[in-house]
Amino acid sequence: MDIWEPDYAELKEIYEEYFSLKYACSLEDKFALIGLICYLTNKLRLKNPDITCWEVIAKIAFKEGSYTDEYVKNLRGLSIICEDFMYGITKFPTFGFKTDKEILNKIKEVLHNWVPF
Repeated sequence: MDIWEPDYAELKEIYEEYFSLKYACSLEDKFALIGLICYLTNKLRLKNPDITCWEVIAKIAFKEGSYTDEYVKNLRGLSIICEDFMYGITKFPTFGFKTDKEILNKIKEVLHNWVPF
């Protein structure tokens, strides 16, 4: 495999299929969603170093209701993005939120508005 494989179009297609946050509203909400999940995951890793972003997202997102396969696929992609952003980082922004409850509420708000799901 050479360094140009997959080509740009193929790579973009893979990204859009598994990792796109295109429905997560504004750019600010996208950054807040990623950053706040990273913040919570990092905080929880102080007690349990093996916890993953996926586990944190699942605990927040799957409290009630039913979910489409597409929604779950997008959440899994989000968890991988968060893991990547966390690599080698120990400090994360809280975007002005002071408490864990405020952070959780913001994450829930963005996920709730993550249309068309």
